[in-house]
Amino acid sequence: LFTGLHEQPPHAAPGGHLNGQLRLGLPGEMYARSEHFTQVPASRTDHFAAASLHNYGGMNLNVNLAPHHGPGAFFRYMRQPIKQELICKWIELDQTPKKLCSKTFSTMHELVTHVTVEHVGGPEQSNHICFWEECPREGKPFKAKYKLVNHIRVHTGEKPFPCPFPGCGKVFARSENLKIHKRTHTGEKPFPCPFPGCGKVFARSENLKIHKRTHTGEKPFKCEFEGCDRRF
Repeated sequence: LFTGLHEQPPHAAPGGHLNGQLRLGLPGEMYARSEHFTQVPASRTDHFAAASLHNYGGMNLNVNLAPHHGPGAFFRYMRQPIKQELICKWIELDQTPKKLCSKTFSTMHELVTHVTVEHVGGPEQSNHICFWEECPREGKPFKAKYKLVNHIRVHTGEKPFPCPFPGCGKVFARSENLKIHKRTHTGEKPFPCPFPGCGKVFARSENLKIHKRTHTGEKPFKCEFEGCDRRF
């Protein structure tokens, strides 16, 4: 994963400690900084650890490895407690020039509470606009506060609705998505086909909509290539 890792000279911090910094590819631009940890002897060969590092291709990692430990030491430090900082990137309009809030928090609950209370505001707010940095809505308002609160989870990465079924572990940003997901456990299919004699039922309304085209013959998607008249 790290080209030339073995050829790079190691850098050890004074006192026999390892200084590492991780940047995790998570929603909301979360940064994690590791604490100082005492070096421990490597229990795995460099060859094994280097092969295992391929499983971490989706993460941007900046790791300083201690001398004579090689990449095998990386996994032991990953098991240590990580102090993370969640950064509020709400643009403060009352500042001149405009700038980011940039307050940092150690838990998702603290960040969400801060954004909801300090930036979204209470019922006195009439304009429900997301001012998170680089928000693709570009100032387009929501019709209700709860819709803005739901939208902000796209930026913060908050998923407050866990699946209650044992062993599942999935979490969701919206209660509607959790409701749909639970049907994979219960087998519930509340959307029956209305055409006589069909009898098929579906867990999702969009699947029913697609199915009904087998009865109506509707083909709403036309091939965009010139000279082709096929529809799907």
